Amino acid sequence: MGPELMAELREDPVEYVRMCARVHPFPRTWAEYDVIDRIIGHGPDCTCPITEPFTTSHTEPAVGPSPDWFAACAVSGEPVLRRVAASWPGLSAQLVPAEGAAANPALSVPRLHALLDHCLNGTATLPT
Repeated sequence: MGPELMAELREDPVEYVRMCARVHPFPRTWAEYDVIDRIIGHGPDCTCPITEPFTTSHTEPAVGPSPDWFAACAVSGEPVLRRVAASWPGLSAQLVPAEGAAANPALSVPRLHALLDHCLNGTATLPT
């Protein structure tokens, strides 16, 4: 898709279309697309577990998106990308957005509590 069509899709009346146009700019690796698509498929109110998309990739065996990519997602202005970042357990606690962590049903309860403690008072020891 060309830049003109992407700009038009960002103005679409349907929020899902606008969001997809915002979070899928080029270039992305297939592994990055896969992670985003898995998170988009699970809204903030979803309580089902999200698989760990960063552990395997059909197009890039045994690798997923880089730690730098997850860090960039964590500071993104796009809420979906912040949720994507929070889905990766390797992300530094300083970068884990509270909204993303809270919206991630795959996050273990101990890790969520540790992240919340860290955000509130900076004293938690994060589980590995």
